[in-house]
Amino acid sequence: MHVQNVLDNIHDREEQRFFECEDPEPVPSMFDISWHFPHDVIKNAKQDFYGIQKNIRKAKCRRTSPEHAMPNEVWRILLGLYPRKPTNSGKCGKHDLGHGIGYEEGSIECIKFKQMFFTILCMIRKTGCAPLSWHLSKSFSLPKKNPDIVNIAMDALRNIHTLDPVGKSFYKHVLDRASPPVPLPNEFGYLKGRRRETAIKQQLIVSWRLHANKINHSTTSYDMRNAFGSVHFCMIRQIFQFLVAGEDYKLFNQRFENAATCVCSLEGNLVYRIGSGPLPGDKIAADIFRIVFHFAMKKWVSKEDCRLMVKCNTTGDMCNIGKSMYADDLMSKCIFSSAPSPENMKKTHDELDQELDELIEPLGLHQNHSKKETIVSFAGTDATTTCIGNLSNTILASPFLTACCILESG
Repeated sequence: MHVQNVLDNIHDREEQRFFECEDPEPVPSMFDISWHFPHDVIKNAKQDFYGIQKNIRKAKCRRTSPEHAMPNEVWRILLGLYPRKPTNSGKCGKHDLGHGIGYEEGSIECIKFKQMFFTILCMIRKTGCAPLSWHLSKSFSLPKKNPDIVNIAMDALRNIHTLDPVGKSFYKHVLDRASPPVPLPNEFGYLKGRRRETAIKQQLIVSWRLHANKINHSTTSYDMRNAFGSVHFCMIRQIFQFLVAGEDYKLFNQRFENAATCVCSLEGNLVYRIGSGPLPGDKIAADIFRIVFHFAMKKWVSKEDCRLMVKCNTTGDMCNIGKSMYADDLMSKCIFSSAPSPENMKKTHDELDQELDELIEPLGLHQNHSKKETIVSFAGTDATTTCIGNLSNTILASPFLTACCILESG
């Protein structure tokens, strides 16, 4: 409440000084700077400025920022993105751009800061180098589970990384200018309009239809070990050189090639270089992983199975409805003509494992077999007489197949 009152006072004071002046001085444009840059540099810097402004306005507040950076709340004030005082209905008005650096005709006091900020963006575009502090994250650990039920303390900690809000907004703008591939029909996670519930519903509906028609099948879920942080830099470069705009490619590469993290220890702050994967905590980390993973999984998701292939009404492509992706979590269905023996069941899943490994290992990814689960559904007399008695022990005895097996017979 105190912060809101301060912002209201600033707004009212600036509004009175700006509008009650009898002969207001002309306010120069924020783009009238003393430095001379090429036209294309100024054009890209203008787009960068408006992109940063948009992303900072959308970014969530009350997030920790590293010591060398200002929090997002401060940048909202500097950009004039704080709300107006409440309206008659009691609700806050829209964001006011009239008194921050984000408005070309702002108050006379902020014009120098506006020009300085724009000059920095021009220099970034001119040199093709972003500030190194944008790529430095501050790391700290949070518990993932109740400490009382954890045997090994370090296994229950999750590293959280904080980054400069302006750097995050700048690179979100850079990736927004790229040309990402069209998502697959059965690809979900970190995509607008592709909710997790849709992927779950797809698997449940297909499972129900197969079970209702007494078709023998198994459903296996796969998980990747440390997926986001394991992608090779060379794979990111090879893929994004065709997606990122030419003038942005050099800046984009710096986001992960110059990435480093600062860790607190008893000896002080220790800085480590990041050797793989997108920058932890970055706005674009999930998008980078999704796009790289997309090209590797395109063949896996689209593998033909005449009994599960349908035509997508949107793209017109054939789609395997038995497979779905949600970020690094995969799920696949396998149909059997008759209830298989335990040996044939294990052989089939080993072949599927090997096929998946051949696709993900070039990226630097590996399966987490401890989180792999398989649900089988068999129908007919064979399911109760020959399979159910021995299948459970055979499957659970194999560390390469599953950690959980649920048997159903119909």
